[in-house]
Amino acid sequence: TGVKPLKVLPDVVIGTDVFFFSNAKFEVFESLGLSGMVAHPCIYIDHKNYWHENIWHVSVVKKIDCWDRSQSEYDEDSAEETKEGIIYTIDRYSLDDEILEKIALNERLVFRLGGVKYGGTLIHKSLRKFFTDYGVKFIPVKEYSL
Repeated sequence: TGVKPLKVLPDVVIGTDVFFFSNAKFEVFESLGLSGMVAHPCIYIDHKNYWHENIWHVSVVKKIDCWDRSQSEYDEDSAEETKEGIIYTIDRYSLDDEILEKIALNERLVFRLGGVKYGGTLIHKSLRKFFTDYGVKFIPVKEYSL
């Protein structure tokens, strides 16, 4: 595949709606007091069958439907009815400031974008240093597109 396994695991790994932290970095992350996530210890077994037992798996479960329907680029024909409501496929996001201003900042520092099929996790810029210190690249919402 051309993918070479890492010999040393990074302290922070981010997926679409999950984070993986080493024990030490999880303690720092947990001290931030963020809401809307579920964390549990896990074991990662690498390509050489070595067990890494100092890992935390964090799922982002909070969703906030705050994308601006008038400014975002999306396919209206992609509307799909789900138990959470109607969701869409978005090509370019724009957030609705009026919705966000009604939610306390500490309640929207990390969340999944609601009302969309593939929204990923949004992380507030105030947490940028924590994540970029561990190699995570931030992409501003206005610059992101599928």
